[in-house]
Amino acid sequence: MCSLATFHSTINSSFILKLVSSLIGLLVCFLLYSNLQLRNDFQYGENSHNSDIEIFSVDEDVKLEQQERDQFNDTAPVWRKINNEHLYIYSAYYDDRNSLGSWPQIQIIVVGQKSTMEGSTQFCRLQYDSGKLDIVDALVNPAGIGIGHDGVWLREYVLTCQLKHFEIPRTVGITRNKADVVDLKINIIKPNKPKVKKDFGLCIICAFWNIEPLRIIQYVELYRLLGVSKIFVYNNNLYKDSLATFKKYEKIGLVNVRDFKTGYFVHQDPDRPESGYKSQASGAVNDCILRNMHVFKKLIIVDLDEIILPHQHDNFKDLINYMDDQFPTSHPGRSYVFRNAYFFTDFQQNEEFPPELTVLRTQTRAKVSNKGYSVKSIIDPQSCEAMHNHICWKYTKLHDISGRSVEVPPNIGLMHHYKKCHFTISKCGKMLALPVTFGGNGFIGTACISKLIDSDHKIVIVSRGNWYFDSDNIIKPNVRQIKCNRREELSRCEELMKFIDETEKIDAVLDFSGISDFHSAQVLKHFNRTNVEFHLHISTDSLYDISKLKESDRYSKESDSIRPKNEKEKQKIAAFNDADWMYKNPVYLPDFKVELTGDDLDSYGDLKLAAEEVIVKSFDEGNAPNYIFLRLPAVVGSRDTTYRWWLYQLWIRMSQHIPENPVPLPKAIKDRPMSVVYVEDVATVVENVLANPRAYNKPYNLAIEETPTLTEFLKEIEANLGVRKANYKVVEEGIYAYPDVRRGPVDISRAKEELQFKPTSLKEVVRRTIKYYEDAMSKLPKTRDEFLKILIKEVFNNQKEKFIDKVGALYNINLDQLKVNVKEEL
Repeated sequence: MCSLATFHSTINSSFILKLVSSLIGLLVCFLLYSNLQLRNDFQYGENSHNSDIEIFSVDEDVKLEQQERDQFNDTAPVWRKINNEHLYIYSAYYDDRNSLGSWPQIQIIVVGQKSTMEGSTQFCRLQYDSGKLDIVDALVNPAGIGIGHDGVWLREYVLTCQLKHFEIPRTVGITRNKADVVDLKINIIKPNKPKVKKDFGLCIICAFWNIEPLRIIQYVELYRLLGVSKIFVYNNNLYKDSLATFKKYEKIGLVNVRDFKTGYFVHQDPDRPESGYKSQASGAVNDCILRNMHVFKKLIIVDLDEIILPHQHDNFKDLINYMDDQFPTSHPGRSYVFRNAYFFTDFQQNEEFPPELTVLRTQTRAKVSNKGYSVKSIIDPQSCEAMHNHICWKYTKLHDISGRSVEVPPNIGLMHHYKKCHFTISKCGKMLALPVTFGGNGFIGTACISKLIDSDHKIVIVSRGNWYFDSDNIIKPNVRQIKCNRREELSRCEELMKFIDETEKIDAVLDFSGISDFHSAQVLKHFNRTNVEFHLHISTDSLYDISKLKESDRYSKESDSIRPKNEKEKQKIAAFNDADWMYKNPVYLPDFKVELTGDDLDSYGDLKLAAEEVIVKSFDEGNAPNYIFLRLPAVVGSRDTTYRWWLYQLWIRMSQHIPENPVPLPKAIKDRPMSVVYVEDVATVVENVLANPRAYNKPYNLAIEETPTLTEFLKEIEANLGVRKANYKVVEEGIYAYPDVRRGPVDISRAKEELQFKPTSLKEVVRRTIKYYEDAMSKLPKTRDEFLKILIKEVFNNQKEKFIDKVGALYNINLDQLKVNVKEEL
């Protein structure tokens, strides 16, 4: 069974089950026909197979379509050429949409010479049953880019003829002069107006050449699952078997096929002969919109190799409702625009599925295309007057207002584009590149990966397989995970080695967990300039503590990370450390279960600097890709796996209820300014850097603007919690979790200037973070209990029963199980 980790992206699991079971079931049904039977049974509806399997009930509006064909004794529209003119007319419709804000109009689908259509006035000759003739100016609305033919440039248009009353003309003709005699008049179609509109119809932009019947079946069935009740096919030289498959669906009312062959097709581009067909696409789209303007609430405009997929909902209706809820608008009929993502069918396939199941088999997705590139839309047919293949170019008068369209975030819905690579193989390979992260399931990694998932990046996480807080819900289902222990050589991770061998190009390596030169060397051994575009390494401000002493108390700059070169410099650092209270009273990190000594902290800074040095050396030798180091001070925010913020937050809140255990403020550091960085700010920088992975090749300090002291920091938490007066105690020695470096705050001017870094304010960081941990008390019981047990053991051991009762009452949660666990463990 296909899993979330392997199927394209973040698609709702229940939808996958329905999708897979439906497609496989239908595939089995249709494979019962041999290829010969398929040809015989599907040909134009003749000699159709009398199967007991009825996939759909006959659509109720088949009769209405016949009425449309019979109007004015006319057959279905076909392309007609006006004599001696580069002007081709397909159809004309009576348009009485309320959104026009005017008298009804006649809309005409045409292709004409650009210089003529846009360089001179066109006239509509409207003939009525009564014999009356109206001649009105034609408003020329471009609806496509066009194509060269016979030395002229032909372009697609929707011509608008404004009526002066509600009487419906019988025919319309186009002239360039009012006095001209019309040599071609076409009948005007009055679109159907059913009593109840259907939710979703689908307009295929243009259907041509050979499309495998089983691929058509997948296409139709998948869209049916998503909520489409009818698909409109405009046939421009479809091969026999392809057309026969659509005709089979037409018999049961799910598809409607219209002839769309033209007399002006030309193979304009020998490398892309399909360009001639596609130049007619907007004609098909606009005909589909006009004929269905009163039939459907929404129309989906796509090609036959494109599937708009909701990534968090089971169907289009739920997706649209979600968008309207999350992005409210007063617009009465806006469009929903979906970004493009290529799935190249001639690249690596998932062989768990048979070749006939293109959608499930093709799972190698390129990065989401840039905004505006090859997008597709779901539109309201009451709003659009001239539609290009991708977006509505002209809205009706009353709907041509602010909020006409909204872009659907890629993590909510995406247009999956299944086709062979139409660029160079090298370019397609780069488009398929993806980020690999070492770590990504912990504190910083979860924030960064979550943001990348929201931007619809495909991620491969290399980790030991542990999941913290709720990362198993928000990260694990949406990434590919490769288990690997970085304490050993990466070559011992068989799955990772196989992945590297099978992957032509990797977008970037993001290293959240590397803490030594060994880790960096191992990454560069297997992920170097030959297969990786970019290397991002998360570093620390702890490396400034082991660097040469600064000449003043200024904030640490990136250039300060210089190792002492001689014994004299080392002795100066040692003397500085001996005089610093923090060196002998190290920071306490609850989840580490141990107190780190000053030597431990210096060892950490030394290893992190060594990790950077290995990368720089390899880059200078021409082996490593472009890189960036993000040097972080104490990181604060949601899902802190050290628990230190949560420690202070709950301690401050409980200090009122257990006054005998006040929050300690060590005298030597309580007024020392410090830097912290908000984890979501780090995630934003990571996302922005990946969007523009240029040659940074240097380190950047990140932090919030403010440099609060420990006292100020805790007071801000207290104020946001709404605690009237927390109980603090100034002590000579005691637990503290901030600050965690001795050289003071960091200078972030480089990041602000070169990365356009805009840190979140301290007040806002505190507000968001407090809310997360307050909510976690009830929403994350497993993590909460683990944290509370540590807090009881290390802080409230002498008041454990009282602490548990007070916390339970304060948050209205049952902690009886914690009492049992505490007694057993303590």
